[in-house]
Amino acid sequence: MRKIIFSVILLITVQNIHAQEGYHLGVYAMPLSTWMLNKQDSDASKDKFSYLRTYGMSGGISFGYHFEDHLGIHVNLLYSSQGQDHTYKNRLQDTVRHQLRLYYFKVPVLFKYTTDPELKYAFTAEVGPQFSFLSGVNERNNDRAYQYDEVPFVYKTNVPSRYETFNSFLVGATLRTGVDVKLRYNMKMNTRIWADYAFTDAENKNATYDLTTQGVTQTVNYYPDNRPKTTNITAGFLIGITYVLIPKMHY
Repeated sequence: MRKIIFSVILLITVQNIHAQEGYHLGVYAMPLSTWMLNKQDSDASKDKFSYLRTYGMSGGISFGYHFEDHLGIHVNLLYSSQGQDHTYKNRLQDTVRHQLRLYYFKVPVLFKYTTDPELKYAFTAEVGPQFSFLSGVNERNNDRAYQYDEVPFVYKTNVPSRYETFNSFLVGATLRTGVDVKLRYNMKMNTRIWADYAFTDAENKNATYDLTTQGVTQTVNYYPDNRPKTTNITAGFLIGITYVLIPKMHY
């Protein structure tokens, strides 16, 4: 009889210890604030370039595995709309608002630590590398000034698309921290304050075009030779739901 009671207690203990071990599926959305920081732009006069607050949105899914209750690894797939708005003065000295949006598929691979998952509220921290794949670019402004034709006998050919002037692949890192709220034994609401940072240049400094002047053609860099790196940074607040694939043991 004692052996049976001991076995039952041991089984319950093991189940509680590993209540969060296993596969996790999640979905989330993140309103964000976004920057594309470049020292040349920051040092420019306000008439040429003045940063504006820029907002975006991202969302996606996550798939993870927890080795035990407190430690796991999650792979995320998200779609992010981000960029940088700024103003400048046109030739009429009117203030022009310029909007630049870049669209990325991002794959953060995050190592996750969670405090006691059996409690209603559990602190969680996630950190790891992130890989970003550029999928599109949209750029526009409200400049109503007349645009002069190009200078006679000066022609630009093989001009890259705006997409081609940005690097299609970026490597960076992501940090998230917040609270998981236990809704059911196998379902949690996730809240995170988070930020990501790209180590590689957002701009493709190898982009070029051909400039023909009075019959002489030369290859010219799209960006100035001395232009420094442009750094993508986003930060915001995450709200999501995670489903834990474990047997139903308790509420």
